[in-house]
Amino acid sequence: MFLITKTHFMLFAGVLLSLLTAPVFARDKDNMDTFTDVIAHDAWIREAPPSIRVLAGYLKLENKTGYDIRLLRANSPDFMHVEIHQMAIEGGVARMTELRELMIPPYQTISLLPGGLHLMMMGSKKALKQGDKVKVTLYFSHGAPLFLDMEVKKSF
Repeated sequence: MFLITKTHFMLFAGVLLSLLTAPVFARDKDNMDTFTDVIAHDAWIREAPPSIRVLAGYLKLENKTGYDIRLLRANSPDFMHVEIHQMAIEGGVARMTELRELMIPPYQTISLLPGGLHLMMMGSKKALKQGDKVKVTLYFSHGAPLFLDMEVKKSF
């Protein structure tokens, strides 16, 4: 005879609830990488000569929610380390600063573009050329990762 205890019921209910509330991952017809809360648009990495081991990644992040979402970190199997950076001109000198996080306000889009915010991708494990795809994972404050395929492109 099978006996359901209160502990078994609570465990089952917890597992069921976590499955029902897990983020839904999808890829839309325009090849945007998405999950329920954030959509990534126009993700690309600037091509560099084969001897250069540090590249920059760019994209737009759209917050589809009514609350702030923070981009906390990023990584890629093709790079030793990925950081979120801000470039600014101070006294005529370009300076880059690592950001601990990047806030994406409710219903807003943040653009990571040349000359400003970007992903600093350090220690390339292989030479990358135009047309190559690089897998990048973004981690947000709510814990759901966003998986991207960023294409290597020539500078515009």
